[in-house]
Amino acid sequence: MTAWRSGEQTALLVGRMAAVSTALHRILGAAADHEGQAAATVLLDELSLQHAWHAEILGDRLPRRAGVDRAELTVLGPLADPFAVVTELAEGGDVDGVVAAYRLVVLPRLIEHGGDLAAGCSEAAERSLRRSLSFVALDLSEALVRSGSLLVALTSDDGAEAHAGRVAGDLSAAVAAVVGGPGLGV
Repeated sequence: MTAWRSGEQTALLVGRMAAVSTALHRILGAAADHEGQAAATVLLDELSLQHAWHAEILGDRLPRRAGVDRAELTVLGPLADPFAVVTELAEGGDVDGVVAAYRLVVLPRLIEHGGDLAAGCSEAAERSLRRSLSFVALDLSEALVRSGSLLVALTSDDGAEAHAGRVAGDLSAAVAAVVGGPGLGV
């Protein structure tokens, strides 16, 4: 039997996922603006736009009622500092670091968070949320494969591979320290 969440808990989880999608839209878009491999630019731009759409459809699933401030629900919260680090990588032109952070840390956590969120949806009350999450899950699964291929191409030499590993390890530790455990947490 599934343990259902309250509407408030669901709104917090959806809001956090929308906030992460908004942040990824900005980060991947900034990384795509840097000169480098054309394949990286094209893929990061495409993924950036997908995350903007994810933020929009998830934001549409937030409650619309008196006393609920939707803007307060769509914040990174404890993830703000780890995402600030990835933003700095993007703005500094470290495309390898951004792709490593995205593919090895953020994307797997986002997929897990979305899966947990969908699994706890009420069949009766949250069908549209579950449907929206299925669209997002499909895109994220494809992004996992495509960004993995890009990461392999970007880290073909030992130095780049070591850098990607350091970035992913540091970010993973920073995220785990603020949310404790898998998923994106609240």
